[in-house]
Amino acid sequence: MNEEIAYLIGALRDGNITSIPKEGIYRIRFYQKSKLWLELLAGILERNFGRKASFYFDERHGVWCLSITSKKVFQELSKLAEFNGDQSTWLTPTWISNGSGELKAAYVRGFFDAEGSINSFEKTTLDVPEKDIRIYLAQANQGVLGEIREIVSEFGIRCGRVCGPYVKKGSETRMYALMVHGSEQVLKFYDSFNSAHPDKVFRFELLKRSRRGDIDSSVASFRIVWPLEGKDR
Repeated sequence: MNEEIAYLIGALRDGNITSIPKEGIYRIRFYQKSKLWLELLAGILERNFGRKASFYFDERHGVWCLSITSKKVFQELSKLAEFNGDQSTWLTPTWISNGSGELKAAYVRGFFDAEGSINSFEKTTLDVPEKDIRIYLAQANQGVLGEIREIVSEFGIRCGRVCGPYVKKGSETRMYALMVHGSEQVLKFYDSFNSAHPDKVFRFELLKRSRRGDIDSSVASFRIVWPLEGKDR
């Protein structure tokens, strides 16, 4: 149990954990537009479980897929994640919720990198009203969002209550949302939890430059930045 595994379990909130014992299928998959971020997850998996992941591009949905098919990895990761077989009711592992601040921060960071969003400043403008600057976390699992809210609050960050359910047009899935509003609180979230997702790091750094007048010199393009280089993480 370490920060890398806590991060990975947070990221699994947007992952796919599948087992079909009769067919001998034990598979873990992550889907993302950022292959660079998936490569980060692949490194964590290889270092902690000794297996290399494979990648392919899903043309239908326009995203990359990281896939590992291994009964051993499936069983070990499911045990560490305390996964109950149902994403909609699976809660935070007790060793994280009762663990150190570092473990909790890594878990929230993985959760945010997989399921969270921040304004796409590179596509719009930094001249955004304070009320419209936000971090948005969405999940079908209301319970785990409540747990994330508790951790975020422990770090002194103001956030709203868990809202919902919402049902998107054409979908039957009931979704819930947790938001952090305003540049002060959004940047405090970044200071406390950081991010390892290239696109999101770039957006945080743009906001930080706009509001605080500084920016990490390593952040040159949201297409090529590797967030773990040149940053105290």
